[in-house]
Amino acid sequence: MGEADFDINRENFRPDQLHLFGPTKVKAFERDLEDSLRSGRIGDEAGIVRLCFEHGVRRQHAAPVLAKLKRDRLIAADFRVPQLAGLDSPRRVQLLRKS
Repeated sequence: MGEADFDINRENFRPDQLHLFGPTKVKAFERDLEDSLRSGRIGDEAGIVRLCFEHGVRRQHAAPVLAKLKRDRLIAADFRVPQLAGLDSPRRVQLLRKS
């Protein structure tokens, strides 16, 4: 089963997501994840996994966003990459301050 870095069915891109060759699925996911974590709309590992599925990206694509927000002291989380095991009791993502 292969993975592609585009989504031919996605039509809800904002103009600021476009670049010379159009937005990539991963960039759109990263922006949506960061916005969702910063606003508090996502507050646990299950929410991140759900967003990964909605965007059709791998869970590992969440790692750079989580690392950036941790580095900026905006969130605290005990994981680097969300895991599928244990989603019946997902780990929290604590919002330290809204931006």
